[in-house]
Amino acid sequence: MLAAGSWLESPLTLNIVTAVGTLLAGVGAIWLILVAGPRYRLRYGPLVHEQLDDGSWKVVIYLSSRGRRDITRQAFDAGKPIELDIGVTILKLADDVWNSLKDTRVVDVQTSGTCLLVGPGVIHRWQDLRFTLTVATMPTTFTCRASLIDVNVRYQKLSPRRRYRIAAIVGIVLAAIFYGLLVIVVLSLGVPDPWRLITFLVGGSILGVLGQWMFTHRIDYPND
Repeated sequence: MLAAGSWLESPLTLNIVTAVGTLLAGVGAIWLILVAGPRYRLRYGPLVHEQLDDGSWKVVIYLSSRGRRDITRQAFDAGKPIELDIGVTILKLADDVWNSLKDTRVVDVQTSGTCLLVGPGVIHRWQDLRFTLTVATMPTTFTCRASLIDVNVRYQKLSPRRRYRIAAIVGIVLAAIFYGLLVIVVLSLGVPDPWRLITFLVGGSILGVLGQWMFTHRIDYPND
């Protein structure tokens, strides 16, 4: 019992506990940032367009759900759809709407004059949709009119594909920094060799599992 008490009261043990507590606090802070956002968030844009050989224009619009819950049909006030207005008459809406969640259905969508009408229906959590339109002239504006209950609606400057790449790079950098800090802490505390090796193996294994999960769950976004 004396030996156990001495070990618990030793400076090395206190330093290890402090270091582990600091790392866990950092992980907890990141987790809170990720989950503390609004439950329902809808992002529209960017609008990408290019002129085709026949003189018409191809227009691509992204719609993304970034909240912690699905945006349900009941969120559409009085059943009114989301209106994405591009300022020029839409000639055609392509049938192949790209959907990041391949196992889920795409919310109903149609066109009316200069507007793309989305919903009412379910827009799933973390779902990205890509609509392709054909118009006669270059779009002159891009606005969103939405009557959604308790849903935060904003314009997004980056396409989901670019945002996904940035997030992957940031994730890799943060993982490398975390592992580097773990190595520095373990070495500076003078942890005995067996425990040092175990710590490095466990940390490396966790990063390996996370990397494998990211690879298997990666999304093949279309070109912007």
